[in-house]
Amino acid sequence: MNKKATSTTASVNFIIGMGRSGTTLLTSILNAHSQIYANPENNFLLFLANYLTSKKEFNKEDIAYINKILTLNTNTTLTVWKGKIETNKSPLTKEQLVHEIYMSSSIQTTTKEVKAIYDKNPEYTVHVDVLKTIFPDAKYIAITRNYLDNIASRKRFGVKTRKRFTNTNWVSIYTLAISWDYYNRKIIRMLDKEKIFHIRYEDLVEEPITTLKRLFDFIEISYEDEVLNYHQDINLNSKINRSQLSETDKLTIKEMHGNLEKPIFNKRVGVWEQQLTKRQRYVCDIICRNSAKKLGYSELKEYSLFYQISISIISIPFKVLYHSYLILKDLKYYKLPLSIRVHFFTK
Repeated sequence: MNKKATSTTASVNFIIGMGRSGTTLLTSILNAHSQIYANPENNFLLFLANYLTSKKEFNKEDIAYINKILTLNTNTTLTVWKGKIETNKSPLTKEQLVHEIYMSSSIQTTTKEVKAIYDKNPEYTVHVDVLKTIFPDAKYIAITRNYLDNIASRKRFGVKTRKRFTNTNWVSIYTLAISWDYYNRKIIRMLDKEKIFHIRYEDLVEEPITTLKRLFDFIEISYEDEVLNYHQDINLNSKINRSQLSETDKLTIKEMHGNLEKPIFNKRVGVWEQQLTKRQRYVCDIICRNSAKKLGYSELKEYSLFYQISISIISIPFKVLYHSYLILKDLKYYKLPLSIRVHFFTK
């Protein structure tokens, strides 16, 4: 059996972006580098954020308590790994403790001396302020994707991964467009910060070498050609089978991420044309157009003022519903006292 990657001083950094924007592809590419460990999404950092910032050091009792929490399913999305603090050393600082959790991942299959950890989770996009309280010096990679392709992809997989407010096309298309706009407006507000690198999915798959070399300049780690061979070491079935997911969820993950076992390709660019109706495209255009322009997606259809106003008015109740859902989710996963949340997820 191969030894796992090791790290004692690696910087902790984050990959953000709406789900189905290429975050998992980018994670796989970075993880193929000899000095980077990039892990699949796991919600432990946000779930434990208040607890991690409440103390300077964590003793054996604290570590045992955190290990208990790590066994719970506190994730907001499907995940294939759970962390564990395996060291007998104590006390630990929050930085040492988090490093231990990252390095415990069963996803790791190769030995490497890690200089940088990149933690990917779309949820981080709307909680960067929380991440900064834990790792104030972290760098961020923000990946975006054309709103029509992203919405088409999330529409396809949404019913399988999470129950939507309803299964009708009109409700889901409004909700999907509103959520794309919400997440990407968060990214736009961050783009003038020097510790953030913006990468478009389309550039990554159409000009991978040029795009990745720019990215590695930002990371301040030398580019390696081997990162484009990421697909050779994915072994998706093995990772999924070692997870604690149900058989149904395992099949969903395989379908969602099966392309990771193939070399990088651009066939998913423009896929919306086969998956969205004209009326669905119009809704997406009007809701997402302003954010899309700021991110470089400029080929937008023009609409009459009347049509724009009509869609905007119709979208209001869906915005209220979506933001109410976010508030309730934040309470359940992040805002309530930790003891109450642990009790809830222990049931």
